[in-house]
Amino acid sequence: NKNIAESINDALDSLQKVMIRPFQMVGQHIPPSLLNKKKGDTSSAKDQEQVLRSTKILSVTAPESDLLPPDVITKSATDAELVGGTLNPEALELTATAINRWYADNGYVLNSVTGATLIPFATDDDDSNDESSTEGRVELKVKEVKVAKTSQNSSFPVTLRLVQRVESDSGTNDPSSLFSIPSQSGEAPALFKSISGCTRPKKIARMTKLEPGSHLRILPDRWSRLVAFPGGIFGAGGGRSAIFSNIHAVRPIPEESSQGDTVSVEIIATENKPYAALEYGVTKSLYSDKWEGEFDLKHTNAFGGGEVATINVRKGQSYGRKNSRNNGDDENNKWPQRLNGGPLSWRMSVKDSYAGYDLDLFHENVGVGRRRKKHQSISNKEAEIGALSEESGGNPMRVGGTMRVRLPSSMKRKFKANAVSATFERIHAQSIASASVGVGPYKFNPIRSLYSSFSASFTSGVRSNSDGKSGAGVVPYAAGTLTSHQIIPSNSSPVTLAVRHVASGGTKNLPRHEAISLGLSSKVRGYKYNYGSQKIDSSSVEEEQQEQGAWQALKKLCSGGKGAKVSPQIAVSKALSGTMELRVPFQATSEGGLQPILSGTFLLFGDWSLTQAHNPSVATEKENRPSRFSSVGVGLRKVVQGIPLKVDACVTEHGSKGIFFGIGGQEF
Repeated sequence: NKNIAESINDALDSLQKVMIRPFQMVGQHIPPSLLNKKKGDTSSAKDQEQVLRSTKILSVTAPESDLLPPDVITKSATDAELVGGTLNPEALELTATAINRWYADNGYVLNSVTGATLIPFATDDDDSNDESSTEGRVELKVKEVKVAKTSQNSSFPVTLRLVQRVESDSGTNDPSSLFSIPSQSGEAPALFKSISGCTRPKKIARMTKLEPGSHLRILPDRWSRLVAFPGGIFGAGGGRSAIFSNIHAVRPIPEESSQGDTVSVEIIATENKPYAALEYGVTKSLYSDKWEGEFDLKHTNAFGGGEVATINVRKGQSYGRKNSRNNGDDENNKWPQRLNGGPLSWRMSVKDSYAGYDLDLFHENVGVGRRRKKHQSISNKEAEIGALSEESGGNPMRVGGTMRVRLPSSMKRKFKANAVSATFERIHAQSIASASVGVGPYKFNPIRSLYSSFSASFTSGVRSNSDGKSGAGVVPYAAGTLTSHQIIPSNSSPVTLAVRHVASGGTKNLPRHEAISLGLSSKVRGYKYNYGSQKIDSSSVEEEQQEQGAWQALKKLCSGGKGAKVSPQIAVSKALSGTMELRVPFQATSEGGLQPILSGTFLLFGDWSLTQAHNPSVATEKENRPSRFSSVGVGLRKVVQGIPLKVDACVTEHGSKGIFFGIGGQEF
């Protein structure tokens, strides 16, 4: 914001002065007829002085202004004792200063009061010779600058000049192509050269509200979103990807126009490069809890307006049984074989934080198909396929797209929502269309030291099935989630108590991947969740029993292996959960006390949930009952090289123990 303000000040210095003392023009437009009524000295200057001294100001207006609210003018004039008094240079200057300050505070940096006109009118006693019998009003003259509709040098009034800094002693550039820009920090001017780029001036004009024909207005919060803040933080303004690494100058250029004072705007900036980045790593699938290899190709200025386009490709491991111990294959070939048979998922997305929309196209795996138990009869298997047709097969794929729109502030207040989205997808022979709305978070402080917020989301849709086995038709479904979050600080220490509760539920026709989303919001730390069926089938138990050695034992401990006998279903139809964390920050400093050598946050937590599994059509009466799960433990939160890490160790009410690692912030 400071860089932008300084560049605007430099631009103002290059223009003619717009802050003219208003009182210099006082009296130039006093009606001669009024002066002729006065007897005595015939000098024009004395007549004007006499009228100014004897005229009581009843009101102040600015009829030429399209921006100034009447109450701002009245308050400024009243505070300066212009209203109710007489017109004098000091009062008029104070009034103009207050109004000019209002212009500047609201971003109209080139607007100002340039003069005033006194308009006296006689009172009912026209024959009175009392000098105090004259009253009048003051009309202020203002200069309000607009963005020109067209420019003399370009068809669009906002031009963008992209530059790159060069070293003065490089010797690789033509000296005639270089130019200097005064340093905003007082250092020697730096040399730059013009370059081409991706950013489009029309999109920058829309982002900064420099629309042709509109009043010139510089809004620092909008400009700050375009620039990366110092310190290596890429993404200013609430996590948005910054388009520029620096804005060197914003220059208004006067234009001749019949519409009054108009300017075109030249922006000199350096783009944030590189645009594209390739990242790779491993992640866990949201729907199957299996490890996947991941590649991300990201472009941070895809269409010239700061749009972030991403192509994400993930390769998962096979969900089939491990056959290496049966066929004598080498153990080293087990992972390549499992990856070769695993699902391939991809997602293409475009996120425009300035326009407020996200577009996602996806082809992704939504988890393992249900495996038939050894005791399951053929008729039961057919019933399961009939009820959950989308879950048949080893790697059910979800194909479709989502459009999400973030509502502007005016619509948020009107519709009480912050975002709406629409999704169309297909899983096997089933088509699903849905719409979602997000509300909140609504923040309030019922008690002075208590922070509290509430948010909610609601999804409604229909699902159709063209598979003859399942029967044709369209069935509706709905789901909703309500989340409350409270933070209670301690008055005498930095210790805080954080509490969160989540209530969620869906109808019986809820698709399985939507039910998994409900379950993810109600997880209890310490349990190894079942992403397949409600029960552990015998083949999985046999495989786990054959794992031996120290590595397998450690792996079980770090994943809650001792609790495999109690494996909650991740897909739920109804859930009520809560968690409580007592957060104790700590910091150890060096001997001098200046440099911290160890810092972080220690946690004491407790989780609980009541859930009903999402398989009522095929579950037994026992499986259909709500289940309770809870755990208690300790945790640590630590930021290492800018990456927030978390470690939790806990024990559940069913006796399972585990140590869990993750990446994330202070939130639950």
